[in-house]
Amino acid sequence: KRFLLSEHGTKPGVDSKDWRASIPFGSGRRLCPNMNLVNTSLAFTIATLVWVFDFTATIDPVTKTPIPVDIDAYGEVCTMAASTLPRPFTCLISPRSEAKARLIRERFTDATPAFSKYELFLTKEK
Repeated sequence: KRFLLSEHGTKPGVDSKDWRASIPFGSGRRLCPNMNLVNTSLAFTIATLVWVFDFTATIDPVTKTPIPVDIDAYGEVCTMAASTLPRPFTCLISPRSEAKARLIRERFTDATPAFSKYELFLTKEK
């Protein structure tokens, strides 16, 4: 219950105004020097995905209605990152337009030479 009393789950009376949502990056002298780069890259990547793709709920084959996604459903704790992982869900991801689909194909083709050297020992996708 204590964790519900404040934004960061601290005990009542603890000054948490300097706490931030990026605690996984450490704090003090051990603060990750690339924290701002990671946060900016993540925001840019998410914005690009939202710009290019439509994300819609999967349609239930029996009822023909959208299957709702429970955004509060979390699974096991990831011990490597000391955080919880969201439970898997399905959704439909499609390009927003033919122009965006063409852009995706072009960028994929442009990037293939740079990444192909890392695919030497990959197994075929199923």
